[in-house]
Amino acid sequence: MKKIVCAILTVLACSWISGVSADKGSGKQSPESIVSCVGEFTFVVLYRSIPEPINGEQCRTYDIIQPPDPCAPCITSLENQGCKVIDVVVTNIKADDNFDVGATYMMSCVKP
Repeated sequence: MKKIVCAILTVLACSWISGVSADKGSGKQSPESIVSCVGEFTFVVLYRSIPEPINGEQCRTYDIIQPPDPCAPCITSLENQGCKVIDVVVTNIKADDNFDVGATYMMSCVKP
């Protein structure tokens, strides 16, 4: 189930990024990093894609041994390291007759 949600968020994020890449000539900063969060009451990190020099210790995803990290400290940690939130895509995901809210943060973690 979590793999399906992750796949849906990844497809949405990738389709959004491909649309943004057409705007490169307009001078806008384009995102190259993604953090997807999901939750009903507490948002947790579902997926992340950030550059190697950025420390992602507070952005752990689902793991067999440890639960995922909360989303807010993850985003704050990335911002403290110089990443900027370019856009946020919010979605409602229906899973097992429940609705979870998902948020995908499009970020730029490289200096222009």
